[in-house]
Amino acid sequence: MPRAIRCNAPGHGHHITARTSQGIAWFVPELRDKVAEMICEAAAPCGTKVLALAVMSNHFHMVIRQGTYPLGWMMQRAMQRIAHLMQKEHDVEGHVFGRRYWSSVCAGPDYLRQAIIYTHLNPTEAQLCEEPHQYRWSSHSAFGATQPLPPWAEQLAAREAKLLFANDSLHDDDVVRNYMRILRYWVERRRDRVPGERYLFEPPDREAHPSARLGDKYWAQTYSHAAVAERVSLVQADVRDRAIMVLRGLNPEVDIDMLRHMGNTRALRALRRNAIAALIGYGYRHAAIARCLRVSPSVVSDVARTLIRPYQVA
Repeated sequence: MPRAIRCNAPGHGHHITARTSQGIAWFVPELRDKVAEMICEAAAPCGTKVLALAVMSNHFHMVIRQGTYPLGWMMQRAMQRIAHLMQKEHDVEGHVFGRRYWSSVCAGPDYLRQAIIYTHLNPTEAQLCEEPHQYRWSSHSAFGATQPLPPWAEQLAAREAKLLFANDSLHDDDVVRNYMRILRYWVERRRDRVPGERYLFEPPDREAHPSARLGDKYWAQTYSHAAVAERVSLVQADVRDRAIMVLRGLNPEVDIDMLRHMGNTRALRALRRNAIAALIGYGYRHAAIARCLRVSPSVVSDVARTLIRPYQVA
């Protein structure tokens, strides 16, 4: 059965989960800081911002705002490095992650906020701690730190994430108080066994749900038009113009004519594959990319297959 192509929504929020093969607890406590660091380091070159993160014993949750490049670029780098680390530290071979990572676009402010809350409450749900702030390998403490944060937490886009919880004021203390108010609301719903296996995005007691009025406004200004703007720019930009822009970002010293005609060195092959992947992420047809870069359509198809199999490790 063919695999579904990932939704590419630059500028939007995504909730992502990746689990180890057979649920084996590869992520022992002494390695979790390194796992979190690898995730944050993989996100930065892709322009992706990590809004929330929790590294558990056999999986991790994160909420991100996608950058210009497809999710596969970040996830391939992060999961490949994590897999190599686990293979080395546990002296094992073969696959570390059991299946493809799960991802979902957070299409509204409520969904995005609650994905962050779900991520931060995951350690308490798994009974790894009694309170979210007691768990070191979660971004919860970055939302209102009362103790020193691990180095990887400095790479989080915590300030941007907290703004989603603003209600009557953008002052940091007020935003953190409203974040805690919303978090406690979901904790109480779970404690009182309100129907729903997960945190419902339209709860039955909607009127009692704490509001985030300025957070909704911030989302509307920052997130809501991202995919629309991307589609408009795609219509306006010829594939060659887009390829020139992509190459300028990847390597300003190489123009499109050089990529087409200057042989087949390892560096040029890598640059060509990265350019192809970016153009696929923008939604251009494979045949159009092949004509633009003057490569075989099979080369484009090979790159596309790697994007939808982001973490296959031998």
